[in-house]
Amino acid sequence: MRLFLFIAVATAGFGQSSTSTVITDLNGHPEVSSSSVQTSTTTSAGTDVTQTKTTRSLNGSAVPLEQIEERVLRQDANGKVSERIVRRYNPNGQLASTERVVSEEQHGSDGSSTVNATTYRTDLDGHEQQTEKRVSQTRVEGGTTTTDTSISQPTINGTFDTTEKRSAVTTGDKDKQTTTESVYRPSVSGGLQEAVRRVTVATSSADQSVAQTAQYEPGLNGGMQLKSQTVTTTTNQPGGVQTTQVNVYGADAPGEVRQEGASQKLQEQQTVTREKAADGSVVETLSVRRPTVSDPSRLGSPEQVSQTVCTGKCDSKP
Repeated sequence: MRLFLFIAVATAGFGQSSTSTVITDLNGHPEVSSSSVQTSTTTSAGTDVTQTKTTRSLNGSAVPLEQIEERVLRQDANGKVSERIVRRYNPNGQLASTERVVSEEQHGSDGSSTVNATTYRTDLDGHEQQTEKRVSQTRVEGGTTTTDTSISQPTINGTFDTTEKRSAVTTGDKDKQTTTESVYRPSVSGGLQEAVRRVTVATSSADQSVAQTAQYEPGLNGGMQLKSQTVTTTTNQPGGVQTTQVNVYGADAPGEVRQEGASQKLQEQQTVTREKAADGSVVETLSVRRPTVSDPSRLGSPEQVSQTVCTGKCDSKP
């Protein structure tokens, strides 16, 4: 099994960070597989711009992988207009596609908000085409927050049809919140039907937070049935050590045929430990346990998957 070692280095300069990813090859030798540099600046016109450039190591040379540029075009008390451009490159480092998303967010005095996002992508000839429209409306009524999202995509006739709708309802306070999200997609008979339902219960205390998520999908009889569950527990320990454990449950285990209505079984356990080293850097280690082939009901020994070493501005994303 390959050991992935992620070394994140945040520079001391304002608004800039860099990340290098090192993996161990089949011969046990470390090699840099990719690196990224993120720079945040404010132009003389007051426009906030964030650029992220990611490259991969290919035969000892750096080849562009992806470049993301985000900028706030306008922002005031009523909302903001932002633009996100993603440029993706092929294995030879040549530009393969460009995606541009323009978002306009408006805020109401009652806590409500509306976000209109339009996505443009380049075609094979490099021409920009409008490919998606997304409208999200959020309403706040007492302790309940409701967000309705509608996604439209172009048809062969050039018009836009609704291809997905989402509705998320959140209730509770900061100590305990319940969010129920339903995703509706086109059915064979026409119209939209519920394709996915996620119910998340999040609780938090002074030193621990727990998020339990259950996902439901249509069963053979057409009704919504439990598909998978995830329990994420984050604990803050003495000495500044933080541990996050993610237990993933499913109705079928590796090597078994899924049965309708089967009980949930633990399929994977992920553990992330984040602690501060003596030199001031932050070390984040990820290990995974999975059921053994000989006995799917038991988890095997932990296997380290990755290690992230961050220096500098470690609380911000690289």
